[in-house]
Amino acid sequence: MIQGAEDQRLAVEKAAAVRTLIEILRADFERECRELGVDPDRHIAQRIDPSLTSDQLWCEVERRLAEGDIRLGFIAEEPSVELLRIGDFLDERLSPDAVRRGQPLLPRSRMEAPDPLDGLVWEENSFFQRITAERGEEQSAIGDAILAWARDRGLAVLWGLAEGAEGVGLTVWLTRGEVEYDLFDFTTNGLVRLRALDLGQTALFSGDPEFEKLMDELARPPASRVRPGDENLSFSLEQLADPPLFEKFVGTLDWIVDRILAW
Repeated sequence: MIQGAEDQRLAVEKAAAVRTLIEILRADFERECRELGVDPDRHIAQRIDPSLTSDQLWCEVERRLAEGDIRLGFIAEEPSVELLRIGDFLDERLSPDAVRRGQPLLPRSRMEAPDPLDGLVWEENSFFQRITAERGEEQSAIGDAILAWARDRGLAVLWGLAEGAEGVGLTVWLTRGEVEYDLFDFTTNGLVRLRALDLGQTALFSGDPEFEKLMDELARPPASRVRPGDENLSFSLEQLADPPLFEKFVGTLDWIVDRILAW
């Protein structure tokens, strides 16, 4: 009887400790999302599963922690003897069907060389460092001005995965009611893409003659499309360094944002 009561007490304390940890992790995650101007549910949907909500994710994390169903990842250029011993020590305490140490602890030099950017997420400093290094100060300043405009308008900025030099660095969007409007994205190859196709498919802009007129005017050279028939309009930072084109591009975005906010 005494042992049963003690087991019950330990189980309650363990559950409380796990719940407290989850609350801390979730609060930190949501704070970081707010600082980046990112909606937590949208971030989870894009990075993990489109059908997954924040509540569902954290319930699953809590369940796995409570059951001890977790994995540890060790990253090292050259794993030390001590690190290998830690891996062996943990291996001895795993359930029989659990994944063992093995290959993940191999030195990086013996593995296939991955793209150094794969799996990373861009943030403002690293993104503009890449733009400056590859495209120069002037083009970086144009990109910075576009981002500054987006923030002045109170738009959300979602930083994307760094998947090599062609990866999308950021997407700028605006939520109104239950609709999310993707406005434009900005890639590390120096292209700013207005999401005309996505906007044109929304109830607000579909069939709107004024919207179509603005898109037609903006679609004239030097605008380009990623592929034939693509209605999204791309501009290089070099092109947007031309003041009249920059003003036209930002003016079009201002009109779009004003229409969304007035909807």
